[in-house]
Amino acid sequence: MSIDNIEDLTPRVQYTASASQIDFDYPFPVMAENDIAVDVDGAPLTIDADFTLTGVGDDLGGTVTLLVGCIGGETVTIWRDTEIFRTSDFQQNGGLSSSSINDELDRLTVIAQALRDATH
Repeated sequence: MSIDNIEDLTPRVQYTASASQIDFDYPFPVMAENDIAVDVDGAPLTIDADFTLTGVGDDLGGTVTLLVGCIGGETVTIWRDTEIFRTSDFQQNGGLSSSSINDELDRLTVIAQALRDATH
């Protein structure tokens, strides 16, 4: 999935939940549903079982919606957790697709951002 603009930002956000809160915005792009991780008070959540996601492929991010509302006071952490693998393989003397190259470079950029976030 192609992202138009990968800004230099921290791919992590944390909230203190209010009572009955279910919606939490994330202000960074993700390329696939499995490229985001969510936990509540350190307990990992599972997409579709514990939360749904909007904004996949959107430059500005989207929203995590918990399927069960918070009691209040919980720490909700959302971060980009992109799997590290190649999405394309460019053949020697073959044609190059700018879209494929941009997607691959975007993926490398978001992985670099996550690695930087993990080391700070």
